[in-house]
Amino acid sequence: MTKRDIFHKDYATEKDPVKKERLGSIYRSYRNLIVTLLRESKKKYHADYFEEHKQNMKKTWDGIRDLINVSKKSSTSINQIIHDDQSFTDNKDIAKTLNNYFVNIGPSIEAKIPKGKSPFQSYLGDQNPDSLTLNPCDAEEVAQIISTFANGKASGPFSIPTNLLKEFSQYLSKPISIIINKSLQNL
Repeated sequence: MTKRDIFHKDYATEKDPVKKERLGSIYRSYRNLIVTLLRESKKKYHADYFEEHKQNMKKTWDGIRDLINVSKKSSTSINQIIHDDQSFTDNKDIAKTLNNYFVNIGPSIEAKIPKGKSPFQSYLGDQNPDSLTLNPCDAEEVAQIISTFANGKASGPFSIPTNLLKEFSQYLSKPISIIINKSLQNL
């Protein structure tokens, strides 16, 4: 990194175009080498971390949070809330105001929607005679599905980026399958 920085400084200050081009080429090769080595080092670190902690779900999820930069402990403190031109600073008043807002949001939105001319049942088709059965999944099935993901697709705000999910699927497919199966059991 020190050599890269020296070449960059020399490149930036060089006036002779021939020397500048040569220094720029050397600088870019060092820069690219460092980026490659850093990527490989991070990949090895995370692979070793997940391999070491594959039996410990808490450590596995700590590693995932670290990998995607999701803070485990974040909180927002509300000191004041203004509702209907009234300011509230007491915690109980703030809680009551928020509760009243969220309890009444459904009916207030419903009141703004114009009433339909037909009952909702008239828009429904025939009832589906087939039933739905959800079977538990295993880590291999999750890993196979992860392998079909396209790399360029976006992840959600707190989701694992697709490229990382694919890269570490051998470590993440087991905890993901556990979450899926627990979710299906608790329907």
